[in-house]
Amino acid sequence: MVGEVCCSAVYGYVFSGGPAAVLYDSGNFLTTQMMPETPMQAVNILFALIVLMGVRLGLETVARSAELLFPLFILLYTAFVILVVSNIKLENAQPMLEKGGGPVWSAALSFISIAFLTHIVFLMIFPFVDQPDQARRAFLTGGLIGGLILVVVIVLAVLVFGHELTARSMYPSYSLAQKINIGNFLQRIEAIMAAMWFISLFFRLALYMQSIMIAISQIFNLKDDRPLIFPIGMILIVMSVIIYPNVPYQQSWDAKIWTPFSLSMGLFLPLLLLCMHGIRKIWSKKKIGTEG
Repeated sequence: MVGEVCCSAVYGYVFSGGPAAVLYDSGNFLTTQMMPETPMQAVNILFALIVLMGVRLGLETVARSAELLFPLFILLYTAFVILVVSNIKLENAQPMLEKGGGPVWSAALSFISIAFLTHIVFLMIFPFVDQPDQARRAFLTGGLIGGLILVVVIVLAVLVFGHELTARSMYPSYSLAQKINIGNFLQRIEAIMAAMWFISLFFRLALYMQSIMIAISQIFNLKDDRPLIFPIGMILIVMSVIIYPNVPYQQSWDAKIWTPFSLSMGLFLPLLLLCMHGIRKIWSKKKIGTEG
């Protein structure tokens, strides 16, 4: 029981900052790329209200909505990739490994910390799944599909813009969508990328919120966690405004702090807990054998 409470406290602390960063990203994107005259607070409030409505309806409702929106996401993504391919310039891929493998490893760690280590949030939800074996397979399959989608987008950005412009761009995938121009007729359809991004952000933020509610309800032994939705939502909105003072601070924090932070909380801590569970299990078997 103590281990469960400690684990809930740790993950509740970690992901209490995660949702605020996600909500900040959505608000910053809209106010800088699509609606520059709209206050970011208004955008964050509206998006947070939609997420809170989904969380209040329950985890099963969120999962059912994901089943409905996943085909739409794949359709939009496929159309996006097909339309962007015509802008590829293979010479942008050169030079390859100019400075050796060192920069590749650091970039790979950064990619893993963003694309995969945040999936640790599912550990808070697995105990409520009816079919754990299928959930594990879906977890691995979904992680691989999501990673492949991100890799394809990154490769397209590098091949279209080059590595220097891609590295400097705040939203390279959105810039890719702006490059689509088929016969001067099919163009300015960057809303495709925005729609895909907001679909994924909705479910990511909903899972973060659900994990925080589960953690708090376990810590305080609450029978119903729904009364926590509104206060957590208010805290989320406030934190999304103050978590990053400006964009340079966000980029610096992501580059210097996020990778070691996510490695410690998303990899090393779960491995430590797994080792402790294995040692406890072996100790229990020895104790039972000695008593027998």
